[in-house]
Amino acid sequence: MIEEPEIHKNSIQIIDLVKNIINMALEKDLTVIITTHSDILLHAVAKAVEVKEIENNRVSVYYLIRNKEDPWTKVKELK
Repeated sequence: MIEEPEIHKNSIQIIDLVKNIINMALEKDLTVIITTHSDILLHAVAKAVEVKEIENNRVSVYYLIRNKEDPWTKVKELK
């Protein structure tokens, strides 16, 4: 579990971090869960899938939704 790894990093550092996380996860056959507010991180993951650094069936993205009208957190998988 990695919580908001983009904190205090510039865009290039985030992209490099994503590549390192993917390599580590594949090498050690790990499941990695990352929380983020960064669209750059999500784009880096999508790019890794696009260039076949990781297979798309090994990546899932979930969006957590909560608001004043419905205070219970809902989970939506993004395709």
